[in-house]
Amino acid sequence: MLKIFKNLFSKSNVIADTVKIIDQAVEDKDLRNTLTAKLLEAELTGSRAQRNWRPHLMYVMMFLLIWIVVIIPISEVYFGVKVPIKEYLAAVPQQLWTLLTVTTTGYIGLRSFIDKKG
Repeated sequence: MLKIFKNLFSKSNVIADTVKIIDQAVEDKDLRNTLTAKLLEAELTGSRAQRNWRPHLMYVMMFLLIWIVVIIPISEVYFGVKVPIKEYLAAVPQQLWTLLTVTTTGYIGLRSFIDKKG
């Protein structure tokens, strides 16, 4: 039964990596199976928001980027409101750009890998 759940979540790096750590760190087979089952149960029974917080974070970051790069310049053209876009973009922390780049690239790459594989 646990093998089915491990295969089910093998595409999820976080779950798969955590299961590997449990397998390596815990010598008692019964305890290892119990911990793995509890981990998988927690992932399956979590709230919808808990399971989907990563995509929601990406939506928020993309919305902010679209707001700064698209909506504000359009408002300048139509309403004459001057907004210092370069300063706004420079004010975005480098970590946010890195997070956006890595997560978008990782998500697209992972989805492409999963689609090709199965």
